[in-house]
Amino acid sequence: KNDKNGGKASGEAREARELTLSLVRSSPRALALTGHCNGSLQLWDLDGRCIHTMGGAKDSTENEHQVTGLEVDWTGLRALSGDLCHNVRLWDLEQGKCLYIMSGHAATIRGVAVDWTRHLAVTHDAAGLLICWDLQTGNQLYLLFAHEGGVHDVEADWANLRFVSVGQDSIKTWIQGQELWTWHLRGLCRIEHLVDCGLECSWNDDRLAACWSMAVHLWDLQTGQLLWVLRGHSGDISGYEVNWEAQQICSWSEDGCILLWDIE
Repeated sequence: KNDKNGGKASGEAREARELTLSLVRSSPRALALTGHCNGSLQLWDLDGRCIHTMGGAKDSTENEHQVTGLEVDWTGLRALSGDLCHNVRLWDLEQGKCLYIMSGHAATIRGVAVDWTRHLAVTHDAAGLLICWDLQTGNQLYLLFAHEGGVHDVEADWANLRFVSVGQDSIKTWIQGQELWTWHLRGLCRIEHLVDCGLECSWNDDRLAACWSMAVHLWDLQTGQLLWVLRGHSGDISGYEVNWEAQQICSWSEDGCILLWDIE
């Protein structure tokens, strides 16, 4: 929000590292939640008023407690955060306080995902750990050493506690704490490119899609069998969309082409 003296953003806005924004349907106000370098969270209304400042290390140097992952339940006014100091915190946004500090990680939290209805969460870090949490108690359900070199992305089937994780050189699937299968990534491609394009899972049909080395790959989630390798692009794939019901994938790449695939 611009000020009256030249339009510079506030200090709080400049230091924010994670921002999530949504409307609270039960309230006439719109709210935003920001995470900061010192590990604190701030809840705002969009008139520019800070409602709560929660947590934060008073003696922190720049970025050492930085919030690196943030998920919000706007209906229940709760949030889950991860930070550079390996901490996972569950917050009560209405009261402006931390409910749990959940320990188990030993490296920077790279991502958090939550099913607020089932009170479940999964977090992953730069050391390769993937942890599934019970948010009602703050206890670990599963602690998995998933990938050397860190976990880059995770997709979850909350109903059956199945996960797909991406590491530096492999994709793995897990069910209730047990590894099902591993697919080793080979070819000239950066892992950041796979993560940017994202994973597409159809848990009902046991199918997984991902982009790697100028092709879209499709697997059977139960067996790990590689079903299709869809090649046709001459450049890195920039993105793709899957219509599981129609059994079609649309992919587009740096070569300027858009391709529509029949995966039936």
